[in-house]
Amino acid sequence: MVSDDIVLTQLTGSESIAPGVLTDRRQNEDRRSRSIRSLIRGNLRPRRRLSRRHDDHNLLLLDCYEPRMVYLALAIVLLSCTDAFFTLNLLGGGAEEVNPVMKALLDRSIGSFLWIKMALTGSSVILLVVLAQRRFMGWFRVVRVLEVACLGYAALIVYEIVLLVSVTSW
Repeated sequence: MVSDDIVLTQLTGSESIAPGVLTDRRQNEDRRSRSIRSLIRGNLRPRRRLSRRHDDHNLLLLDCYEPRMVYLALAIVLLSCTDAFFTLNLLGGGAEEVNPVMKALLDRSIGSFLWIKMALTGSSVILLVVLAQRRFMGWFRVVRVLEVACLGYAALIVYEIVLLVSVTSW
C-alpha cells in the first residue's frame, strides 16, 4: 500500500521525487563553453572516429578522417589543377576542348574556367569525403568514388602528357 501512495504522489506531482532518491542535481545552465579555442582544439584533436551505437553508423558524419582520405582528396585536387594547366598548354598548342561546359567557360575567360573548375572539384571532393563511410545506393562505400576519380584523373594526366609530347617539342 505504501508503494501505491508513492506512485500516486509522483503521478499527481504533489511530491517531486520518491523518498530515498537523491535530489536532482542538474543545472539549468549549459556548462559547456563555446569559444574559438574550443573550435581550434576540437579540429586539432577530433574525438569522433566511429559511431557509438551500431544503429547510428549510417547517420554519423565524422570529424576525424583517415589519412588515406586526406591523401585521396589532396591528390584529386592537385590532379585537377594539373589537368587545368595541361589543358591550357594543349589549347595553346592548337588542341580543342571537347567538354562543352568547359569550352563555354574557356570562351568566356581563362579565369572563369579555372575558378569554376576548382570550385566544382573542391566542393565535390569535400562532399564525398564527408560521406565517405556511407554506402551509395547500398552497393558500395562512397570512398570508392574518390578512388575511381583519383585513378581517372591520373589516367587523364598520362594521356595529356602524351598529347603534350606529340604537340610540342619538349
